Amino acid sequence: MIARIWFPDRQILEDHDVNGDAATSIDHVERLIVDGVTYVINKSDDPGADYIARQLGTA
Repeated sequence: MIARIWFPDRQILEDHDVNGDAATSIDHVERLIVDGVTYVINKSDDPGADYIARQLGTA
């Protein structure tokens, strides 16, 4: 499924193909690789984004 993902470190909202059954709650995460960088995504509580992405290995 195509989802709207917010990347706070890049301050950008992008569309990406994700597994629709994964990352279905704030507690569950899925990995996503964009331009060679690995992010973990989970369900966003922001009405403008389906998911929020955080770079793996950063706080």
